[in-house]
Amino acid sequence: MSAFMRSRRAVVGPVECARRPEAEGNAMSLNGLTAERKEPRMSGWKKKVVGVLAAVATVATMGLTAVTANAADEVGADATANANIYQALEYMQDLNTLRARDDRRALTPQQIANAYSADNNTTVSASLFAENTGDGKPVGALKVNDQMMSWAQTRANELAKRAVTNPNNPLSHDNMTNGRPSWGANNLTNSNNGYQPGTFVFGPEALAIGYPDYDSSMEPVNSWYSELNVEFNLDQVRKDNPQYANMTDAQILQYERQGYGHYLTEVSPLADIAGFGVAKVSGGQWDGALVSVLEIGNSKTAQGKTQSVEEALKEYAPKKTITGVKDVTLDVDSSTTKPTLPAKVTATYDDKSTAQVPVTWESVPNDWNKDRDAHKVTIKGQVDSWSKGVTLTLNVAAATITSAIVTPNALSTPAGVDPTDKLPKSAAITWSNGETGTADVKWDDIGDQYKTAGKMFTLNGTASNDGQTAKVSLTITVGKTEAVSAEATPASVDTIAGTKPKLDDINATVTYTDGSTTINTVKWDAIDASKYANEGTFTATGTVLDTTVNARAAGNPLLDKDGKQLTVKVTVNVKARAITAVTATSDITIDSAKTAPDNLTGSAIVKWNDGTTETRTGIKLTLPDGWNTKRESHIVTATGRVADWDEDVPFNVTVKAATIESVEDPADRSTTEGVVPPLPESAKVTWSNGDSSSEPVVWNEPENFKDLLDKAGDTVTVNGAIKGYPDKKVTVKITVTAATIESVTAPKDVTIDAGDKLGLPDTVTAKLSNGNDGQVSVTWKTDGVDFSNRSGKDKTVTVKGEIAGY
Repeated sequence: MSAFMRSRRAVVGPVECARRPEAEGNAMSLNGLTAERKEPRMSGWKKKVVGVLAAVATVATMGLTAVTANAADEVGADATANANIYQALEYMQDLNTLRARDDRRALTPQQIANAYSADNNTTVSASLFAENTGDGKPVGALKVNDQMMSWAQTRANELAKRAVTNPNNPLSHDNMTNGRPSWGANNLTNSNNGYQPGTFVFGPEALAIGYPDYDSSMEPVNSWYSELNVEFNLDQVRKDNPQYANMTDAQILQYERQGYGHYLTEVSPLADIAGFGVAKVSGGQWDGALVSVLEIGNSKTAQGKTQSVEEALKEYAPKKTITGVKDVTLDVDSSTTKPTLPAKVTATYDDKSTAQVPVTWESVPNDWNKDRDAHKVTIKGQVDSWSKGVTLTLNVAAATITSAIVTPNALSTPAGVDPTDKLPKSAAITWSNGETGTADVKWDDIGDQYKTAGKMFTLNGTASNDGQTAKVSLTITVGKTEAVSAEATPASVDTIAGTKPKLDDINATVTYTDGSTTINTVKWDAIDASKYANEGTFTATGTVLDTTVNARAAGNPLLDKDGKQLTVKVTVNVKARAITAVTATSDITIDSAKTAPDNLTGSAIVKWNDGTTETRTGIKLTLPDGWNTKRESHIVTATGRVADWDEDVPFNVTVKAATIESVEDPADRSTTEGVVPPLPESAKVTWSNGDSSSEPVVWNEPENFKDLLDKAGDTVTVNGAIKGYPDKKVTVKITVTAATIESVTAPKDVTIDAGDKLGLPDTVTAKLSNGNDGQVSVTWKTDGVDFSNRSGKDKTVTVKGEIAGY
């Protein structure tokens, strides 16, 4: 059996033309789908188009439930069956709800023309459709007319029987006028109801067959409305309907969209009255299916009884006894707005049927949302004709945080200063039940975004309280770098008691929020002279200026990141006035002497630690040991002391070369007559420093010096001077002594005849002590010498001689 089917409907053309019936097969002949539609009822009805599902999701929220329609019997009998009429009126109520909605997708005339042309294999112009045909705006509620209702029920009964005999084509508009009131022809094109001549209209009939008892998506109002959005859900349509697997999108839309015809009939702005008929199919493959018929019209020419749907529902309400009312459970969120309670509840009647019946509830308690935890609230209600009442249990969900606000919601920070410590620690929160409070805030990691001057960024965080969370954020603006601290450079300075410390060259090292530094000038506070009058320590304070050292321009006080003037302090160490150096002013020269001179003094320059100097004179000096040891001119270091200075003061003292105080003449000498004796090479000299030495002598020998020495017994005086010291005279006396015989040269041997007279020389040659040779007299001693020779041989005899003084 088929799961669900909508009819193709007729379109009324321009008033000058007759109604244009659909092409053959306008009753939705699906020859290729016949086998698919013959599946068992309970499996077949589950195969529905996605467009229908979308409609169900929307319409189902209206709380509409249709009663079961009676099976179709004779036309006259079913036309007056109250159960059928009541269910039809409930569908009319659904239809009016749909017409009142303002969230339906708007269709332009061109969109309608395109869909109509594509789905009906024809071509029509958009100019044939009025602008308000499907503009999505709310349209007025339809009233019901008893003759229109009779017409629709007649058609429903007729088509229910057709479904048994013609299951492959159960719906058809061929006999649409069957049961139509005499005044119903061309009723929608009445010129007094806003119809625009020359344009197409949709209606008056819409048909549907399906199993809404098992699937609410098959309710007729829902199914016709599904045409509006089916084109957006074609993939799901194929998935839910295997018979469409090999069809193109256009082929599927011919069956499922049908040019939006049913939907545009539902929301026709030309209609203000309608009739609705329902009938159950008895037998055949559509057994149990519900046939629904909608006939729309306009009240301008209507006859019979016309009333609102609500009035008709009261009139045709089933006359049954309520045997029970089902209690209601309603899940709601915690809120400041009281929940809307259902207008109807499910009642069970004595015939085992159920229906939605109006209910009157007690007021929702004002404290229904007082508890932030999940809780239940019980509300009592009353239903007409049911004395026991009904209970509604509100399952109120735990309250959630609906808003969280931090104060401040924006802050600025100098570049390089992490503002994390300044971030709000809590947020003001509002709960969904209206309560207010605070929540702890945990901020996301700020990273290094605060390091870039001029940057603006949003920092997000999470506010938490009692297990509930909410997002918070604040805007952080990164400003320019600002000063954080300053230190004097150097940190201390020295001065001398009585001297004002020099602070002009002391600057400030300024550190900024980004870690950079500059060297800035400082304006120092005035210092009272009493602070540096004596030895000690004190602190001087200065204001850091906004000029750097390089600029050296007059500046203004530099402010830190908190707007306070930056100051620096320097430690001033006041030292006692003291001598730092003593320097001899000039060299001193003294004579060489045996003892140091008395009252040897010098002068010196004394330098104080405050930079002043003075000259000290009359400084008593002490010469070092051995100061006079050297005879040549030399320099020694003498030392002296000055008051307030614990060190020896060195003085350069030049000691003049020692002078000869006396010369000792050499001892007298003697020489042999005629012999020039060697003169002494040196003489003993006594020096001014007490030293003595043997110094060479330069002698002035007379020109006839040797001649002066010829006579023994004479004394010759020779003068000289110490070499290099011509004024230092030296004298030596030489006594001339007689020369002595040092050796005698014997005369030559003499040969005489025996008996001759010996003739020996009177003198012999002698070697004198003065180195000369001379003839000296000799006396020969011949006594006792035997000059005879009787031996007959030569004989040698020796004769000795005597020389006076030898």
